[in-house]
Amino acid sequence: MSRYIVFELLTDGRTAFSSDEAASAITKAVLLEIGSTGAALAEFRVMRERFEPKLQRGIIKTNIKGITGVRAALALITNIGGQKVLVNVRGVSGTIKSGMSKFMVKKRKVMKKCT
Repeated sequence: MSRYIVFELLTDGRTAFSSDEAASAITKAVLLEIGSTGAALAEFRVMRERFEPKLQRGIIKTNIKGITGVRAALALITNIGGQKVLVNVRGVSGTIKSGMSKFMVKKRKVMKKCT
């Protein structure tokens, strides 16, 4: 069964990464953490076409067995192209549609009226 990990790249705001830069860094980290055999068993794939450059959010496809290893690899990423970065996992979903509707949208800040 496939699972979709929605991630976000957090930086100091100076640099926006392309889908190729993000996918390359994530793939390297996953291969270092779980190896090529682990990545194959996890059916790991960075979905470049689902990367949102404005929000710096994207989707990784994996199976249920690969979720833990991929999340661990994402935590180890500290820089991309010499720029400091933190990879935040926004959530895990069973379908692309629900992952995008829950985790890819920018949440609005709602202020409550004080009475």
